Amino acid sequence: MTVNKRNNWLDLIKLMASFMVVFIHVGFTGTFGRVVNAIARFAVPLFFAVSGFFSLNVSSKTIKRRLLKLIILYFVATIIYHVYNVFGVRFTEYFTSTFTILDFLGFIFLNLPFSSVHLWFLLALIYVYLIWLLVIKFSIKEKTLFIISIVCLAIHLFLGEFLTLFNVDIPTSVVRNFVLMGFPFFTLGYLANKHKEKLKRTNNLLLIALLIFGCVEPALSAVFFGLNEVYIGSICSLFALIVIAIKLQEKTLSRFWVLLSSTSADVYVFHMLISRIGISIVNGLDISTESLLFNNLWPLIVCVICVALSLIKNLIVAKIKVKKGVLQ
Repeated sequence: MTVNKRNNWLDLIKLMASFMVVFIHVGFTGTFGRVVNAIARFAVPLFFAVSGFFSLNVSSKTIKRRLLKLIILYFVATIIYHVYNVFGVRFTEYFTSTFTILDFLGFIFLNLPFSSVHLWFLLALIYVYLIWLLVIKFSIKEKTLFIISIVCLAIHLFLGEFLTLFNVDIPTSVVRNFVLMGFPFFTLGYLANKHKEKLKRTNNLLLIALLIFGCVEPALSAVFFGLNEVYIGSICSLFALIVIAIKLQEKTLSRFWVLLSSTSADVYVFHMLISRIGISIVNGLDISTESLLFNNLWPLIVCVICVALSLIKNLIVAKIKVKKGVLQ
């Protein structure tokens, strides 16, 4: 079984995508915020696609190991979010009126958890990996996987984008799930890796055109027809970014960028908690969160804080592993 060298450029693109998710959930204001929200819709499909990309030639044992890590992450994050939702408001009011920032900051980071709808992605990816175990077990053919993926994507675009042109609103959960979003993008990522030598020959001008279309089409659609989960342009952006990463694979990323890239999962999972806690602290300091400047800087600040905290966590985990290795 061939072992593929990891494409660090895809990890870097995942970090960029995690920032896009922050811009969707925390968000900028006005028309600009609406446009950014639409353009950023390639992000979650890209997470599925990258997971599929890294699943080429992996064993069922590896998939099961990934599944276990995902399940643990999902339940830990869910418990934390639920605890925050239950106790967060009263607790926040209490410490902002009773303690100084230095007194309660440590308590927040040690004890405040969170629950948020954005965790659907983790659950959907768990389902996708379970399906992929069946794909491996029954050796389902590439052509079959491709056809299923295209059909699922066509249904998604019909329900999620085309019908909005006629003011037909489809519930988000109908299109944002492992069937119509998770599995098809995962499979397309897998196929992209399998055929990466062909994709390397893709014309650079075509990739630039796809990226431009991937920005313009969602932006116009959002302004004139409303926000959707995924646009045709989102798929174009996703495809172009993956191909660019494939073409750049032989160029080595510096250790700095590799370290930054390792924070993408934490940014995705914990950005809502960081935003909520940050807003609580700012309110406790009697700083207005209503100003245009604050609202348009806050998504960027959340990204920076998430990356910084993730890097600190990764450093601590790395030191613990080294220490355990020495002790053993």
